[in-house]
Amino acid sequence: MNTEDTHSALIANGAGILDWSALAPRVLYPTKVLVIEAIRWIGRPVSAKELERAFDGAFSLSAISYHMKTLADLSILGLYRKRRVRGAWEKFYFFTPDVICDVDAG
Repeated sequence: MNTEDTHSALIANGAGILDWSALAPRVLYPTKVLVIEAIRWIGRPVSAKELERAFDGAFSLSAISYHMKTLADLSILGLYRKRRVRGAWEKFYFFTPDVICDVDAG
C-alpha cells in the first residue's frame, strides 16, 4: 500500500487525526483573520469601506470586500444591511449567531 492509500485508509476508518497545526496556516488567510478581529473589536456591523479606513489603507477595498464576501459564504459573517452610495451598494456585515459563543451560558 502506498503512502497516499495508507493516509486515506486512516482517515476513512476514523483512526487518523488531522494535524491542525499544519492545516491552520494553510487554510487561514491573514486578511480574513484581521477582518474578523476588526469586526469583533469594533463591535457592530461594518462595511468594507469602514474597514479600509480602520486598516489605514494597508489593504485594498477590493481585497477586504472579497474576504468579507468569502466569510459570508462560509456563514461566519452575515449581511446585516446595505445602502446606496453613489450608485453602488455599501454592504454591512456582522457575525452570524452560529459563531458567537455566550460565555455566561454553561
